[in-house]
Amino acid sequence: MERVLADSLYGESQVNFVSVLDELKLPYNLAIRRNHSLWLPQDQKVYQEPWQKFKRTLRNGTTEVRYVAEVIYGKPCSQQYWRLTTAPRTLPANSISFVRVAAPAIKLSKIGDSYGFRTWIE
Repeated sequence: MERVLADSLYGESQVNFVSVLDELKLPYNLAIRRNHSLWLPQDQKVYQEPWQKFKRTLRNGTTEVRYVAEVIYGKPCSQQYWRLTTAPRTLPANSISFVRVAAPAIKLSKIGDSYGFRTWIE
C-alpha cells in the first residue's frame, strides 16, 4: 500500500496538509512533536496501550528490536497515534518518536518501518 510520509512540520499542519490528505482519503504516516495535543470532550481520556516489540528493518536490510505503543485519545477513530522507541523502560529522548497514522489495516511492524522511510526520502 502506498502512503504519504512526512515530518512534523507537515504532521502538525492540520488545516493546510492533514485535512487535505483526509479529504482525498490518502493513507499516511506523519511525524508529530512530543508536545502534540488534542482537544477532547470532558468525559473522554487519553490512555496508552502496552508496549509491543517489533523488528525494525533498516535501510541496509538488517533488523533491530524496537517497541511501539498506541496512544488512544478518547474514542478510537480513523487516525491512530503511536509512540516508537528503542527502550520503553527509560524512554531516552533521542530514541522516541511520535507518529500519526491513517492507513487502514496497516500491520504493527509496518508502522515503524514506514516511519523510518521518511528520513530516507527527505
